[in-house]
Amino acid sequence: MATSKTRIILKLSKFRKDLLDKLTKDQTARLIKYATDELNKMVESKEFHNRTGHAQDSYVWLVCHNGRKTAHGYYGAKQARGKSYLHEWSPDIRKEVKGRQAAAAFVKSYQPTITKGWEIVWCAAAPYLGYHENGFSIRGKHYHFNVMSQRYDEIKRTLEPKCKVRFEVNPPQY
Repeated sequence: MATSKTRIILKLSKFRKDLLDKLTKDQTARLIKYATDELNKMVESKEFHNRTGHAQDSYVWLVCHNGRKTAHGYYGAKQARGKSYLHEWSPDIRKEVKGRQAAAAFVKSYQPTITKGWEIVWCAAAPYLGYHENGFSIRGKHYHFNVMSQRYDEIKRTLEPKCKVRFEVNPPQY
């Protein structure tokens, strides 16, 4: 009996690699969207008044995969034009701050810590924002602002069962 056959033999390693590449690309795209959405919510939920725009310019997200920086983005497209200072009331430690430059420096210097899988990092890079989050006193009055911590609580509640979520505040060192 004569038959006609078409037979496909899948090379499992090639098939697996193609599937993994597609899943990786899709997951990375979802994490980039998530990082962008959460950054927008962080800036919008902050408690302090951003007079110069450098604070919001300093917000940045970074997505890494397998120990490599994959993508990053900033809050908003417009950059601040005025001047902003670290400790504007203290002449001995008065230092100009440029938000977008601080965010770009953070991205450049950040070293991913996860070598297998994904890592999302959000940063408010203007040095006085760590000061705001930790709390400070001026002329006997104590101030404390939520810079990123409100969104951290929500991110942790949403993601902690699936992954580790950490929050660090690093006030400026003199």
